[in-house]
Amino acid sequence: MRRRNFLGFLGGAAVAGPSAAKTAAGATMGDLSLLNAGAGWTSTLYHGSAGSMVSGPDQTGWARESLKRLLGRTAIERAMNKRRHSIHSLHPHYAACRSVSLVNKIRMSKDADFEREEALQKSYLQGVIDKLWE
Repeated sequence: MRRRNFLGFLGGAAVAGPSAAKTAAGATMGDLSLLNAGAGWTSTLYHGSAGSMVSGPDQTGWARESLKRLLGRTAIERAMNKRRHSIHSLHPHYAACRSVSLVNKIRMSKDADFEREEALQKSYLQGVIDKLWE
């Protein structure tokens, strides 16, 4: 009788396994600090204590200084910013990988998102300097 109970338990675990794994993955993603996805943009787009958008002749000087700071970061500063960077979803290419652990999928998604946002910041600041955005 105990053997039947054990085999029934194994059969139930095999059926419940995929849904249990999805639930565990969802809980892991919920534990991440995902609410600060756009936190890096506030320091670039907004200037001043009141958080007002910079405009006028001061905008070009501000953009030059910001771009100089962005490009002049050391490897340690860049690594610290990358470590603090948060995401709100997995990159679709990495999420589809079946043989990669969830931790590595999150790391790869964070790295790709950090690089993309850094490139967007550089192009925005260069556009302000070239007076493309006014």
